[in-house]
Amino acid sequence: MILTLMNSSSYNHIWDEELRESKDRYLQALDVFTLEKLCTVFLDLDDSGSLSSVATKRMLAEGSLAREFGSSKEIVKSVVEALQGKSNPQQTITNSIEIAEEVGNCHYEYQTSWGKTIGWLYDSMADDVNTSIGIHSRGWTSSYISPDPPAFLGCMPPMGPVAMVQWRRWGTGMLEVFFNKQSPLMGLFHQKIRFRQRLAYISISMWGLRSIPELFYCLLPAYCLLHNSALFPKGLCLGIIVTLLGMHCLYTLWEFMRVGFSVQSWYVS
Repeated sequence: MILTLMNSSSYNHIWDEELRESKDRYLQALDVFTLEKLCTVFLDLDDSGSLSSVATKRMLAEGSLAREFGSSKEIVKSVVEALQGKSNPQQTITNSIEIAEEVGNCHYEYQTSWGKTIGWLYDSMADDVNTSIGIHSRGWTSSYISPDPPAFLGCMPPMGPVAMVQWRRWGTGMLEVFFNKQSPLMGLFHQKIRFRQRLAYISISMWGLRSIPELFYCLLPAYCLLHNSALFPKGLCLGIIVTLLGMHCLYTLWEFMRVGFSVQSWYVS
């Protein structure tokens, strides 16, 4: 699975540096860059790791490949060749378009394993995170890849309401992952996710919930002003709060500078 980085208009843009810094901080724990194999339920492999001819013929006769991958004969043929370690024959552009139109039909995946055990997993707006948890839950390993310059750059809204809609979509999708059957917290005893990965997944999945304490934090100055009360407690409690806040600011500044951002980038975040 490959993560697409969002590239905004400026390197010091508030959305740009938050995404880049989060990518470097979280993905090293998640190791979500991986190549997902299709042969998740197939046995009878030969010494080279390919599916034997006997097993292939049996599965074709039973129709199990069609039930897994759909009714497209070309797709089933390509799956068989991939499992046998053969290279796919060259397809013409016309044939490829026809196959893509057939597979891209909304009804093609009904009664198949697409979205369940094959391809991107559904049940969440954050299907990439949902799929990566499913991969790691099976005990598969992955590698963190960060090429220079970055690859697979996409675009995202730079600011305003459109950007807020994107952040809301991410937050909603993460919460869906946290409470569905793929939840890194619910599957504490039966999933094969490493402890470090699980902590990172839990942190990301609960990311949207931080809006609740942030809302109270924004309303607190207005409340204190209207009720003529102190914003911060006095005495020892004030020293503890200032110390914790200072430690947090220094830590986030170190994180931003570690990945090559300026102090200005940290400040606007």
